[in-house]
Amino acid sequence: AALILSDRKLIRKPLAGGPEQVVAEAPGPVWGTVRDRHLNTAVALVSMNERSAYSWFAPELAAVHGTLSRAFKDRDVALHAWSRDRTRFVARLSSPGAPGEWWLFDKARKELSPLGEEYPELKGATLGTTTWITYKASDGMEIPAYFTLPPGTRPGSKPPLVVMPHGGPSIRDVYDFDYMAQFLASRGYAVLQPQFRGSTGFGAEFRKAG
Repeated sequence: AALILSDRKLIRKPLAGGPEQVVAEAPGPVWGTVRDRHLNTAVALVSMNERSAYSWFAPELAAVHGTLSRAFKDRDVALHAWSRDRTRFVARLSSPGAPGEWWLFDKARKELSPLGEEYPELKGATLGTTTWITYKASDGMEIPAYFTLPPGTRPGSKPPLVVMPHGGPSIRDVYDFDYMAQFLASRGYAVLQPQFRGSTGFGAEFRKAG
């Protein structure tokens, strides 16, 4: 069978014919899937607005992801790999204000062990503050964006602005550490990362508008 992603659903289509089956449905437009490398199949849908939202159809994995997400509420938790018996998990934690960290979670022992940091030299550094905003384009369309202010910005002040569109064009920025945005913020610039029309993860109409 083939697994087909629609705007919000994962559909199983038998190659020999027969009815299609909805395997899972996400609360918002789908950004991607999580795959089990041992079973070679999808185990979750990922939708995304400001942050990632997971629609798991593997209860064991959903429970582990929920446990880690509650422990690290301010960061995005991504399960990148796990043992075949689903007792040990490699997770990546990150946010716009926290560089990525990799951890090993042993479910049986209930132990969380650090594996490594992506930017250890930034430990203790004061970083910019990132918020999720929307603004109206010239034709009135609402455009979401990440907006980062330099560290220590006072209310009412207006630092110089750098507009930093993502590449693609049909991808998007995510709730993650962006070294370029934080570098510019450390030099006193505010940074706007627009999810311009055509960006993925906001529905088919928004994508087609690009």
